[in-house]
Amino acid sequence: MQIRWNLTTIAVLVAGGLLGYAAATFEFAAPLKVGAAVVAPGHGPAGDGGVLEAQRQYFVALRAEVAKRKNLAPDRVQADVPAMRDALLKRHATYIDTSGNGFQSQVAQVFKEMTGKEFPKSAALDDARRAHESHHGIAAQ
Repeated sequence: MQIRWNLTTIAVLVAGGLLGYAAATFEFAAPLKVGAAVVAPGHGPAGDGGVLEAQRQYFVALRAEVAKRKNLAPDRVQADVPAMRDALLKRHATYIDTSGNGFQSQVAQVFKEMTGKEFPKSAALDDARRAHESHHGIAAQ
């Protein structure tokens, strides 16, 4: 019997703005990978249980990059988004959206979780959030 496990719940948590919680959830979920024939994450390729660890590593690395800058002003962190993307692309290219503002919106969310501060409002960030929510079937808010 094959066990198929979909990570929609975790994807919803991430889309809802709880990247720190999602990273912890991956830690919790890792033992569940035993026996899973296919794991279908919200982003990235489907595969065996190893995709859980790969995504967890990405979220941990993303949070570490943002943590290095958490004492900076939001606009300064926002200006560093390309440098963070470049640093993470080397090890986590599968999970980084290089086609638009998706990565910037992830950085903005992590920064908000860590500091309570938001990036300056922009149409591009709003568009990226809406696109991500739509990808996961989350109703616009």
